[in-house]
Amino acid sequence: MKLRGIVRSSSLQETTEGQLELRLDLQGVGPAQPRTVVVPQDVLIREAWLDPDEAVGRGIEAEVALADDGRWRVVTLVLGPSRVLRRPDET
Repeated sequence: MKLRGIVRSSSLQETTEGQLELRLDLQGVGPAQPRTVVVPQDVLIREAWLDPDEAVGRGIEAEVALADDGRWRVVTLVLGPSRVLRRPDET
């Protein structure tokens, strides 16, 4: 499934298998699309430019697939070049 939205928050997490993954909470996606997606470790390694702190507030276009565990996993992704949402400390 292809989705487009804005990254509201991101956090690196360690799975029970000892793998790192990046959880992205999104807004602005379609009504039948997931609001939370996971970027698995193999994609993080392939997309070494991806910085969890810099992803917040940017537009995202991603191809995601439903995994066996019921979570939406990112297969490929592109982030927008600049923030579209203000930082929380900005007014």
